[in-house]
Amino acid sequence: MPCNLVCLAVSAWLSLHGYDPSHRDAVLGYIRHESGFETCPADRGTGRFLFQWLPPRGFLPGSCPNLEEQMTEADRELHNYYVGFWTARDPSRYMRRCFGAGECR
Repeated sequence: MPCNLVCLAVSAWLSLHGYDPSHRDAVLGYIRHESGFETCPADRGTGRFLFQWLPPRGFLPGSCPNLEEQMTEADRELHNYYVGFWTARDPSRYMRRCFGAGECR
């Protein structure tokens, strides 16, 4: 799947916020799988927004936070609750197994 405008914006955001290539690619791959880079896809029962957060994570139902808000929230979670992401040998696997399931805290 080629990188669309949202993908490019997310990639730039991650780079500007100090994500190295392996961590940036892990986040991009996760978003590609979860939402296909749709910032506010229709609720499919699998979560909401770019990262497909399930309640109580994420934002209020009915809202559609902008890209900056969604990236800031994901970054906050990764730095505060999923700190293993930063030392994982395979950041992509960590994203799928831990961040995606809301576990490994």
